[in-house]
Amino acid sequence: MCIAILSPLEVVVGIVVLALVGLGLRRAGVYGWLALGALLVTCAVTNPDKGKHAAAVKDKMAAAEPSAMGRIAVDMMGGMIEPLLEHHNFIALSTTTVNGRLLSVGFLNQVIVVADPGDRTRKH
Repeated sequence: MCIAILSPLEVVVGIVVLALVGLGLRRAGVYGWLALGALLVTCAVTNPDKGKHAAAVKDKMAAAEPSAMGRIAVDMMGGMIEPLLEHHNFIALSTTTVNGRLLSVGFLNQVIVVADPGDRTRKH
């Protein structure tokens, strides 16, 4: 992982989250800070990449298809999903958006799709 590829917003959000957790652990002493450091290193090492987010979105889209033919079409077109996603790496967690809309959140090598990828009814 290279910090140079992070946007300024991502770095600021990461620092703010770290500061808030640090304030919560200030009374825990050295062991609290060691636990926080171990947790952050674990989260950073297991942060899912853009490909894992794209696979989770594709799986959710395939599961939402009522017909077998629709699921096959989603599987065949799955490679076209990744270029549409904007991946945001916050070191301890990552998100993907499409046109500014949050689609998935990933941490500890898991990706949670928080929006219905096929839902186009939301107004921007």
